Amino acid sequence: FFDIQLNPTFNTRSNTLTIESEITSQEAITEPHQLDFYIAEDSVVNWQTDYNASPQEIENYIHKYVLRAGVALSEPNINTSPLAQFSKVSRSASIIWKTDWSIKNAYLVAVITNKNTGVVIDVAEIKINNK
Repeated sequence: FFDIQLNPTFNTRSNTLTIESEITSQEAITEPHQLDFYIAEDSVVNWQTDYNASPQEIENYIHKYVLRAGVALSEPNINTSPLAQFSKVSRSASIIWKTDWSIKNAYLVAVITNKNTGVVIDVAEIKINNK
């Protein structure tokens, strides 16, 4: 349905992640769609409870792809009226990076949802690089 291009930029001075995106419809779209951004972090080391293990508390457990935050967009709607094939829509957002998140293991995830049905139509993921 969509081609999703993501360009996350991390500013170390302000500790802010800025997200620029360009969404291209691969076919004509008649129903309204919404874009949402999420931050995920891989390889988070922390305690884990496993009630089937002994002991139940596991120290230094490696958690995979922990959801850290949803990123608010000022305009999450991709379209509120029909969208022609190959139409382009740009959206941007920013979030202050939390000190206990690791940028080196972080990913930006974009999710496009059909607003009428709630069905996820497309997803894109990109590793966030601290340059």
